[in-house]
Amino acid sequence: MRFLAFPGASGAAGDALGNTCLVERVQRRPRAAPSSAGTTICRTWSLGERSAGVRCWTAQGEEIQCCGHGLLSCAACWMQEWGSEGHLIMGRSEIPCRQANGLYWLGFARVRCRGSELPAWALSQFGAEPMAAALAGPEDGYLILHWPDNFQLKRLRVPTAAVGASTRRAVIVTCRDTDAATDTIHLRYFAPQYGIVEDSATGSAMRILADYWAQTCGLEGLHGRQDSPRGGELFSRLEGEIAWVGGRIRDLDETDNGVPDT
Repeated sequence: MRFLAFPGASGAAGDALGNTCLVERVQRRPRAAPSSAGTTICRTWSLGERSAGVRCWTAQGEEIQCCGHGLLSCAACWMQEWGSEGHLIMGRSEIPCRQANGLYWLGFARVRCRGSELPAWALSQFGAEPMAAALAGPEDGYLILHWPDNFQLKRLRVPTAAVGASTRRAVIVTCRDTDAATDTIHLRYFAPQYGIVEDSATGSAMRILADYWAQTCGLEGLHGRQDSPRGGELFSRLEGEIAWVGGRIRDLDETDNGVPDT
């Protein structure tokens, strides 16, 4: 089954296309990585009533520890069968999933961000200097770089793998859109040191930004626009220590067969 995770509301030209994922239902937890299919591959298996396991790999065959678009695709796959909310297990994490207001939602444990000095290499790598920085997670976690309101993130250079000499963290760049009617933010996600030059639509990044923007501006619910070449539309809601990340799913197999998108 092939899915688009985090696409925009319509298929109009120029709309957010989202992130592609191939979902394979298997009988038990897979032990080996699948053959490359040119896209993210997620294998999922039943663990009992309204519960399923998930493992995901990049197109290059590297396992993904927290795959937001893969989990969202698997959630859509299983909830069509369950007929209600349930839980996905990825590694040691148990992730509730639900559907509301036309979106699928994943409940991640909230990750707290902490302020940091601006990295000296940001200007040379991105061609523009951010106004603030923060860290989340361990040394191989996330670095958030914050640009001024309404900054055009598409203008930023794509960092090279040389950034790995300065940080082991994936880099999330973000700014606030004050012209939007809702609490809207923009983001991009880079991890070239791990072979991910730029991700298209990144649920794990939205999970981190849910806490960052709550601390920075008191925003408890976000509408996110990922300004990658393909584009993505993501949402977040904070409920205590749970960061809910939401988005739409399009079933590409049904679309190809002439059946309307879900």
